[in-house]
Amino acid sequence: MGPMEHHPIVLCDNREINNKRPVYSWIMNNTWETNFKMDLSGFGEFSYALELRENTGLHEDLDRLSDNDLGPAVFITA
Repeated sequence: MGPMEHHPIVLCDNREINNKRPVYSWIMNNTWETNFKMDLSGFGEFSYALELRENTGLHEDLDRLSDNDLGPAVFITA
């Protein structure tokens, strides 16, 4: 998984070289106020699919998600 080293995080500066950087995601947490362990033990397998599109609108994008059977994911945090 690599080292956990302190470094500045660049979100978007329009440099093409940044398109070749690794992409990370933190998809699990267990920090709500319960008596559960703070980590989620075990194994998980996740896959991602990216589809880049230009010059589309909201309705076209939602239709495409539906075509791919990938409805929008909604997270309620409050």
